[in-house]
Formats: sequence, C-alpha cells, structure tokens
Amino acid sequence: MGEYRYGSVQAGTFMRKGRTAISAGLLSNNADGQPQRGTRGFFHNNTVSVSASQWLNDQWKISARAAFDHRDFGAQNFYTTFASDTATEKIKSWWTQVQAQRVGKRDRLVLDLGYKHLVDQFAFNKSSVANRSVSELVQAQVRDEIRFTEKTELTVGWQFISKKIASNDRGNHTVLQSGAFVVLNQQLGDKWTVSPALRLEWNERSGAELIPQLNISYHCGNWQLRGSGGKTIRDADFTERFNNYNRALVTGGRIGNPDLNPERSWSYEFGADYYLNSRFKLAATYFQRFHEQLIDWTNTPYAEMPRKENLSPTGSYALAKNIARVNTKGVELDGQFQQRFSEHQELWVNAGLTWIESRSNESTPSLYLSSHARWLMNMNAQYRVGRFSMSLGALYKYRLAQEAPAIGSVLNRDYFLLNAKLQTAVWQQKLRVFIQVDNLTDVSYQDLLGSVMPGRWVMGGLSFRL
Repeated sequence: MGEYRYGSVQAGTFMRKGRTAISAGLLSNNADGQPQRGTRGFFHNNTVSVSASQWLNDQWKISARAAFDHRDFGAQNFYTTFASDTATEKIKSWWTQVQAQRVGKRDRLVLDLGYKHLVDQFAFNKSSVANRSVSELVQAQVRDEIRFTEKTELTVGWQFISKKIASNDRGNHTVLQSGAFVVLNQQLGDKWTVSPALRLEWNERSGAELIPQLNISYHCGNWQLRGSGGKTIRDADFTERFNNYNRALVTGGRIGNPDLNPERSWSYEFGADYYLNSRFKLAATYFQRFHEQLIDWTNTPYAEMPRKENLSPTGSYALAKNIARVNTKGVELDGQFQQRFSEHQELWVNAGLTWIESRSNESTPSLYLSSHARWLMNMNAQYRVGRFSMSLGALYKYRLAQEAPAIGSVLNRDYFLLNAKLQTAVWQQKLRVFIQVDNLTDVSYQDLLGSVMPGRWVMGGLSFRL
C-alpha cells in the first residue's frame, strides 16, 4: 500500500467556577494518504469548538456552543466507478446552538435554537468544473418534560426546520418542515415500563402525516425483556432530488429525481438482556423493517431516464428512485464482560454479531441492497495492569461481492481487520506514551467499490492530561 505520513492532535479544556462553565476543544487529523490511481487518499480534517453555560438563578440556565469544521480529502470512487474519477472534496462548515432551560418543581422547559452553514466543493477530477454548494440549516425546538408522579412523565414539544441550498450543480432550493410531538413514559408497578409516542410531521412537499411509536420493557430478576414498534418517514434530500440537474452536460454518475415520494417504513424489534452479575451481560435482539418507496440509487439506462435534457445517450447513470418494497430483517447479539482483579489490574471485553437480510421486488439491485453487510462481527478488549494497558479491536464483514472491470477493482465478499494499541504511563498517570497499529495484518479491502481503504497504519505519540 506504500508509506505515508499521519499526524493527530486532540486537546480540550473545561473550567467551572460558581454558576459558570466554559469548555473548548481542538481535533486535527492529517495524512498524505496511500497512493491511488493518479492521486492519493489524503485527508486534512480539523475541528475547533467552544461552549459556555451560565445558571442565572436556581431555575434558569443559558447555554451556547459554536464550532468550526474544515475537511479536505481525496474522494476517489466515493460516488462512481469511473477510471476518470480522481475526485477531491472540501467541506467547510460552522454551526451555533443556543439553549435556554428552566427547571421547575415538576417540569423542565427547554428551548433550543440552532444554525448551520456549510460549503461543499467537489471536483470530479482536475479538468472538471467543481460542484459548489452552499447549504443552510435553521432549527428551533421547544419541549416541556412534565413529571406528574414518580412513575408518570409526559414530554410535549414542537420543532421547526428550514433547509436551504444554493448550488451550481443542484440549483437553488428551500424546504420547510415542522412537527409536534408527545411522549408518555409510564411505569406500571415495579417491572413494566410503557412509552407510547405520537408525532404530527409536516413537510411542504409531502404534507402532513401522523407517526406513532411504542416502546415496552419488562424487568424481572436478572432479565430485561423489551420491544418496540412504530412508523418512520423520510423525505428525499437535495442530492437525491437534484443531483447533476444544473450542469450543462452529464456523461455519467448519479442523477437526482425531483418526483421522489417520501419513504415510509413500519418496524418492530424484540429483545432480551441477561445480567449474570455486575460483570457480565448478554443481549439479543430480533428486528424487522418493512419499507415502502425506499429512496436509493439504481443503475438505469439512458432510454429509461425520466429527464434527458443534459444527459449523454452513451452515458452510464444511477437514478434516484423509489423502490416499491424492501423488507429487512436481522438479529443482533452482544456480550460485555468486565473484571476488576485489583486496584491496578482490570479486563474489559465487548463482542457483537449482527446478521441482516434485505429483499426487494426490484429486478435491478439498488446501492443500499448491494452494499450493506450480511454478517458483521466486532470485538474490543482492553487489559490494564499497573501503568501499562493493551487493547485489541477486531472486525469481520461479509457482504455481496462486486466488481468494476473498468478500474480493475474488486470488492471482496468478506474481510477481517485487527487493530492494536499499547500504552504506558511515564509520569504520574498524566503523561502517557503509546504505539498504535491499525489494520495490523495489512489487509487490502474496500467498503465502497473502487475506493481503497488504508493498509497497515503504525502510529505513536504522547498524551497528557492535567
């Protein structure tokens, strides 16, 4: 995979005095990346954030936070499998949030206001005109959490969302959404908890719709049984509706569809948690989801494209479509173990297994059905003794194999990754030295067809805590 340089810095601070609290953080990850076809898989990701909160008195609290995020990275074959794809992408965003909170004797009233501004610049290759999109998101929410008794709590609220985009690729669009909701949390005796919820969702494109949900749990001894079910809806985003609609000529790639209907699904799950003792827990969950009008990208010939004005007859396209029906079912198994041998020695292990199967009545497989893992297994373990600690992480994924002969790329049906980290404290548990190896066995793999993931990464560094 070749050699490349990587650097990471993470820093944060928190101060509290009386009724005032202030925090700030910095996160920076940079790498020149592994060699790719005509480019490198580089990334430069940097985030700065600051927040503050002030209790005005025993009831009222005001909080505010702001963040700036800048990402510059190689995006080869993130969205296509074309040989001419040597894409790079830059995303610059900043957001702010203000919250006012009033704590009463029997309720908590919360008002949230948020604004996000994002600039996304995507260049397919060095000779193409970059797609530039400026997006704005405004959100407002008010909710009141009312406790009637020790066993009965009611939450009521209202939410407003405004989305806006100005793009040389997707055009200029605005969409408004709003919703009112009510959630009841009711304990029945010492063993049962029931939480029904109802939301009235309004979207200026698709109108109003009721969304019911229900959660139930039963606790008895070492067992907790749980179940949930309900309805969800999702409206198409600006990319799914208008991608490549504003360009003069499109010779291939993903094409938006303004006539998409909202996708709807009914889902339910049943599960059980078993607590052998305070150190060992097992959990199992069965889930099923029935989608109607699922929005996904499907390979579509030029002759079947609903709009051909800026398309080339010889192009290869993936159209955003509503897939009539998709049924998904699966099982999740999870286990946790923690053993503290002494004050200076402990072991922690977590392992999980997920199986998912999706079926559709479409003859042409969509991106979602082709890409998600059929089997997914993961394991994390950490052992600490004295000033030394060692951790291991493992991941196994099994999915449908794919191939893109034009770029000589193969997405294997499965892969196994192993990561390791060794750390030791060198001064009063505050200064630590570590060495970390990701993809220890140097596996060559892809999660998106044509987009090669990094090989073995060897990292070392210092961490310091005041």
